[in-house]
Amino acid sequence: MERTNEHQKPNRGFIRSALKIIYSFLPIILFPKELLKSLLEARGSYLSRLGNEGRRALRDLDRISAEDVRRAIRELGKKVLKETRDKRVVVDFHGIPQYHKDKSLLSRIKPTKGTSWGLVQAALYLLGRKNVFLDVLPITVKKVAEDFKAIMEVLTEELDKLHLRFVMVFADREFAVNEVIKYLLDLGVEFVIAAKSKMYEKYLGELDVRYAGVRYTGFLCVRHVNGAYLVLLRKDGDVVGFLVRREVDVQGAVVLAE
Repeated sequence: MERTNEHQKPNRGFIRSALKIIYSFLPIILFPKELLKSLLEARGSYLSRLGNEGRRALRDLDRISAEDVRRAIRELGKKVLKETRDKRVVVDFHGIPQYHKDKSLLSRIKPTKGTSWGLVQAALYLLGRKNVFLDVLPITVKKVAEDFKAIMEVLTEELDKLHLRFVMVFADREFAVNEVIKYLLDLGVEFVIAAKSKMYEKYLGELDVRYAGVRYTGFLCVRHVNGAYLVLLRKDGDVVGFLVRREVDVQGAVVLAE
């Protein structure tokens, strides 16, 4: 694969994240095995903490082209599409906290671990088959929620060209804003978006229902002012909250939460 030293360091975040997707389901490694080993060892941590091994991995990431990685994912996706009739596609928006001084490839996210900047990606995969990725796109607009409509228009146009049916959105809480919810409701697609804590603070006292055999010990589904349904589950003392298009029962809520 073509390698180059001309990529900016913030590119590492996208390369590292996308490579994990490839490595998660690809039986033949397309990239150096030493890099795979380092990525697995540093899962949930920084590569720099691995010493010389981590520094070598960072240099390898700098030399890999982001477009080469995306091309590898798309080629794998095409092979799967030839063997399936179900062309329904899910888009998963998620942000990964970043600490680079160069913000050119980063977007604003909810303040997390000392930063309000993150690498925001849109991962496309077949409905019900999370291990079958069709593409991973870096989102480089600075305010992803405000520009959500424009982002979605580009994505749907690309999916139409491939004769794929866009049916569902998963997203982090950065997207739990009225403009995004209204757009998705008007679009008529299903969605699961992590809710902001201020959306459900007043309902916490109502989460006292217990269900035998379900590890979630409290459940609530109410209509939110933004038009979506707010779903709350209590899990091991913590609360999981998210927004959906339709009203769900406790079984449906647990499935979506998982």
